[in-house]
Amino acid sequence: MVRFLSISLLLISINCSLYSQWHLIQDDDSVFWYTGVQFIDDTTGYVVGYPSYESPVPDSLIYGIVLKTNNGGSTWDTIIDHGSYGFHGIHFPCRDTGYVVGYCIPPQIFKTVDGGLNWQTININVTNNALNSYIFSSVYFINCTVGYLTTLNSGLTGSLLRTEDGGYTWSTILLPTDSMFNYPNGKFIDFNNNFAVLSTMWKTMDYGYTWFHDPFPLPLVSDRRVDFFDVDNGILAGRYYFPNLKSNIGAIAVTNNGGQSWATEYFDNFDWLNAVFAINETEVFVAGRSSSYLFMKSPDKGNTWYYQQSYPSSILAQINDIHFPSTNKKVGYAVGSHIFKTINGGGELIPLSLPDNNMPFSNDKFKLYPNPANNIINIKTKDGILNTVDIYSSSGQLLQKTKSNKTQESIDISGLPPGNYFLRAITREGVFVRKFVVVR
Repeated sequence: MVRFLSISLLLISINCSLYSQWHLIQDDDSVFWYTGVQFIDDTTGYVVGYPSYESPVPDSLIYGIVLKTNNGGSTWDTIIDHGSYGFHGIHFPCRDTGYVVGYCIPPQIFKTVDGGLNWQTININVTNNALNSYIFSSVYFINCTVGYLTTLNSGLTGSLLRTEDGGYTWSTILLPTDSMFNYPNGKFIDFNNNFAVLSTMWKTMDYGYTWFHDPFPLPLVSDRRVDFFDVDNGILAGRYYFPNLKSNIGAIAVTNNGGQSWATEYFDNFDWLNAVFAINETEVFVAGRSSSYLFMKSPDKGNTWYYQQSYPSSILAQINDIHFPSTNKKVGYAVGSHIFKTINGGGELIPLSLPDNNMPFSNDKFKLYPNPANNIINIKTKDGILNTVDIYSSSGQLLQKTKSNKTQESIDISGLPPGNYFLRAITREGVFVRKFVVVR
């Protein structure tokens, strides 16, 4: 049973000036983990998630939450359901009609028809196939009655569920598992021109009645999130694990031919990239987990990327979802370990590679400069003593190894041809991985 609690959360006061970018508007010491966000307009919106604990706790302490604001995030009302193990997805196809999904036993979804004032629990009974999972990862409705659910299936044949009566009855669409991403998890991106796509690149051209999978190789991007501008142009964002580097690195793949081929780029200051949102026919945001820049934006369908600043910039944070209301593409919200807001489209675009001593991949503990570099790169740590510094090719091949016992080091790279490289520094404080470019 979903219960409504009238709760106003204490927010951090922010001075959103003309030059503001992504500002922290809610921080509750990471009590909650936010997984989805949708705003009906610039000021009215919803956030879903569940409590976050550092150690295992009894099931009674794990529940789903829905936050609602009517004033752009200044205050929130909290809706709590103690019958679920957390909410993962939300979608409002109409202003007052919305759906929330997550991990529930027995399998259920939650529906409101009065803008979140009241919620009803609907059990999921699939008549033409036994339901293999209680975890619903995403929900999308074409209109107020026709919609889809994706499920996490623990390696079993992937199930995509469809309803035509507002979620009261469901049928199953069976999709084979993917070799890298073994369930059809993914946000439905765009039903314009009857088109939609899952992150496993299953596509539909008829509002989801039939689905097909092109026999094209997928890029080596795990935990993919996908967004397509049209049937030809789209991007995937996620992570790539470099075995030699023993590290996850954020990855983005771009296609302009419907997925027949992809151009993949790696972003080493991200552990991974979790969120993708296209605000119009050319501009797209991605975000993920990082201790420096959380957000990136492309003005040209993912072909060129820029960082965007978030405040405070000193916290280690993660973004799981981004949403810009259709009424104003300057006002947007992002959720994960915290809740962020922008009132100017995320603010200025910061180049990924800055000349000379500007260090886009640096943070307070580790710095690499200059980047791009010519014959020498310098690295400096704040607290830790360097042990070894390794340089790898973009494919992960070890090229150079340097021993050290100092807090800073200058490394000769004159023997490296122009191109992209990764540097891994092992210190007493941890392991740092940075991307750098060699130019001549």
